[in-house]
Amino acid sequence: MVRRAAALAAAGNVRARGARGTPGVRDACGRVRATLSRRSPARLRWVTPQSHRARRRCPARIAACRRCAGSSPCAVSKTQGPAMNDRGTERDRDARLAALDIARSFIVEAPAGSGKTELLLQRFLALLARVERPEAIVAMTFTRKAAGEIRDRILVALREAEAAPPAEPHLALTWRLARAALRRDAALGWNLIAHPARLQVHTIDALCLALSRQAPLTVKLGAMPRMIERAEALYVEAARAALDEAGAGEGAWQRLLDDLDNNADRLVGLLASLLAKREQWLRYLVTDDPTALRAALEDALAAEIEAELRALAEMFPRSSAHRLIELLRYAAGNLARNGEGHRLAVFLDDDALPSASDGLPRWQAIADWLLTKKGELRVQVNKNQGFFADGDIGSAGRETRKQAMEALLAELAAVPGLAAALHATRRLPPPRYDEAAWRFIAALLDVLPRVAARLELVFADAGSIDFNEATLIALRALSSSDAPSELLLALDLRIEHLLVDEFQDTSLAQRDLIEKLTAGWTPGDGRTLFVVGDPMQSIYRFRDADVGLFLDAQRRQRIGGVALEPLTLARNFRSQRALVEWVNRIFAHVSSASAPRRSAITFKAAVAARDPEPAPAVTLDVCRSEALEAETVLARIRAALAGDAQSIAILVRKRPDLAELLPALRSAEIPYAAVDLDRFSERQAMLDLASLAHALVQPADRAAWLATLRAPWCGLTLPDLFTLAGGCESGPLCEAIVGPRADELQSRLTSDGRARLARFSAAVAPALRDRGRVPLATMVRGAWLALGGPACVSESIDLDAAQRVLSLLAEHSAGADVADWPAFAAALEAFYADQENDPATRVRVMTLHRAKGLEFDVVVMPALARPAKRPDPELLLWRQRPAGLLLAPTSPTSVDRNDRDPIYAYLRALDAAEDASELARLLYVGCTRAKRSLHLTASLSVERDADGRSRWKHPARGSSLDALWAAVRDEA
Repeated sequence: MVRRAAALAAAGNVRARGARGTPGVRDACGRVRATLSRRSPARLRWVTPQSHRARRRCPARIAACRRCAGSSPCAVSKTQGPAMNDRGTERDRDARLAALDIARSFIVEAPAGSGKTELLLQRFLALLARVERPEAIVAMTFTRKAAGEIRDRILVALREAEAAPPAEPHLALTWRLARAALRRDAALGWNLIAHPARLQVHTIDALCLALSRQAPLTVKLGAMPRMIERAEALYVEAARAALDEAGAGEGAWQRLLDDLDNNADRLVGLLASLLAKREQWLRYLVTDDPTALRAALEDALAAEIEAELRALAEMFPRSSAHRLIELLRYAAGNLARNGEGHRLAVFLDDDALPSASDGLPRWQAIADWLLTKKGELRVQVNKNQGFFADGDIGSAGRETRKQAMEALLAELAAVPGLAAALHATRRLPPPRYDEAAWRFIAALLDVLPRVAARLELVFADAGSIDFNEATLIALRALSSSDAPSELLLALDLRIEHLLVDEFQDTSLAQRDLIEKLTAGWTPGDGRTLFVVGDPMQSIYRFRDADVGLFLDAQRRQRIGGVALEPLTLARNFRSQRALVEWVNRIFAHVSSASAPRRSAITFKAAVAARDPEPAPAVTLDVCRSEALEAETVLARIRAALAGDAQSIAILVRKRPDLAELLPALRSAEIPYAAVDLDRFSERQAMLDLASLAHALVQPADRAAWLATLRAPWCGLTLPDLFTLAGGCESGPLCEAIVGPRADELQSRLTSDGRARLARFSAAVAPALRDRGRVPLATMVRGAWLALGGPACVSESIDLDAAQRVLSLLAEHSAGADVADWPAFAAALEAFYADQENDPATRVRVMTLHRAKGLEFDVVVMPALARPAKRPDPELLLWRQRPAGLLLAPTSPTSVDRNDRDPIYAYLRALDAAEDASELARLLYVGCTRAKRSLHLTASLSVERDADGRSRWKHPARGSSLDALWAAVRDEA
């Protein structure tokens, strides 16, 4: 029997098979093969094995065939035997018990499904049973939803502690801890259940704002501002105001404009984008001594290069290093005697590998000597590398030396990551800026502090700040030039225990905040720091998250002055065993090497706490078109709905990946809830409401009036609109409603048009007359209700969206007008229709980022072969390092990547490597959302190999499937 649609074998040796007998895929059964159809390679197919011996070798119930799925001999996988389970379970239990010792500080690595939130809850309850005040415990996380969940779970635990204990061991432990906390609550009269505000669980942004409110004079805020999520319009306003104030002829501004072809709008856009990340560079670039700053930047660059070379040198086996330098001298001597001025000549007198401090040219010469142009270690050497043929100069002992060199190359090829590290050395820049690049940087150094200062004034005028400003304000409030600030001293007395969730997502500024909050703590004073996170789930680089901060704290076992004991959880309570084992195997391959400077994480295997289930845990469908892929996804979802799956998630990397799938779901009449996918600004009902607001606020806006009259509440036909517009050529269209020519203009319409416009005029005329006398949002709301706007929407979410539009109008109104229409449009663009709370819908559609922290019975991850668009090169790149800031501009007029500054090219390559590492982690997040089964789908085209056999083309570079391909398709 041929089974359609690939189920990934637990051994993971998946390799696509070409048509007509080409090499196939072998799983642990030894017989199950992923093959292509003889007629067309539309999808991978699985062939059921017939051998009983093969069946017995099939690992834990991840199979393509019914015989393998659920067969009793398959209960133990090769990757995780009973001994590993026992050891992992014991270590996990010890770590969880240790984490409840409230006299010690910890950094806890908690992988997906390990019960991280439950552990944080238990730690909080254990602390409540000991402290004098609940406010002495502060818990920080990153989202309002997560903070609300932690607070709610604390309150639920306290309420349930009054009932009988649960049977499950981990819930019973939570019950006992909550019971002790309740006794403390009663003894000290806290009454937390009635007064939950005493539980200090905050987002980091909310905590920063709260801190700034406690020191208004220090931070010079005056009246407390409101927090806004999108401040792009304010960044642009600040940049433009700074440019207008200085004048384009001022030296630094003129330099920047010259490099940007005198494009002031482009310069304003550049500065606005830099303001959005000012917390990263502001601490470094505000200086009165540009010469000292240049030296500091170049020192940081030299330290980066030295660190790269030191890591490379450590990769060379000691047994190989001595032979390498001998062969280097031999080859250099041959090339010198041949009359060639070769780069290897510097090694003639060397007896050791180059040092890391001043050896960049030498290491680059070694890389060129050992590697091909493609970055692969050579297999053979010839006269170009200094190994001449018989009869040539230096041929004595050629064969022996040549064989020794090729044997050495074979040894080096076995060192993981060595070839890639050598190849990266070729792109390392010199540790000095050239003058052209520095002139551009110097101009920015002059301009940026002034633009940042202008932004503070813009914030003050608007009565608003962004999240970055809240963090900077909090850091200023906690800082002092020579002593702790008064706020810090006050907090030092109040905060005794600090808990930080999702620490892998912290930025450098947020890490600094934690260090300042714990600056006065000393060993043995009873105060503790508890941070928890999972480096494999760090997926927010676009929000400045730096996973290296977690790795650094874990390695150094401290944050600031607080020593931390490292703990690692291992058990996965979410996913069935077969899923856990598949994830262990695949991601051990995908994320195998640790390179903190490139955000690369070494994956750590989890231990399954749940038993396996009979059905295949993981499937892979590879199709030859996106339409076929959409059909496959529908089939998977129908099967899940027909079963007993209570929750099904479709997870994509980016919203355009759903272009084929969402219409297919609607056509198949499969109800789904799109979570943060449908923008308010793209829904027709919201476009109609926004047009109504424009028309009422700006009566001369002809486009807005035409859209409003065409909307369902009026519905004028195109001929009637054409007639009406022609009659109002010299005036606004609103004359047809309230103007002196209203009767004449309406008489030109058809009878249907006159009736429609008369009803519309009766509803809208009061709003036009009241313009300027009632609040703007109230006026628009009244007109919308009078027109029957709520009756014109087809879905309930549009009513919620309408309320959001009206609220935004109230926020952005200034008298009878909107203060900044582009800012209003940007705010509207930022909101999405939320269908998440519909309990009747079992299918959820969302991005992988949105799914973090959630779990589902069945997860479908489609469109894995779609590549992500690489962002356009930025004019300025930087990277924060312990030694300082790495900073480089590109030539604004350069169109050739080879013309870019070498430091910029290095930082861009570093950025690409970090993106690749984060993509692997993003896929890990998606795969670990599944509790029972995971279905992966992709569409690939087909090509023929040198022998004319069909095979799938390699996935596009940068696609999700590209990151997984080596692990799920065996090329051997």
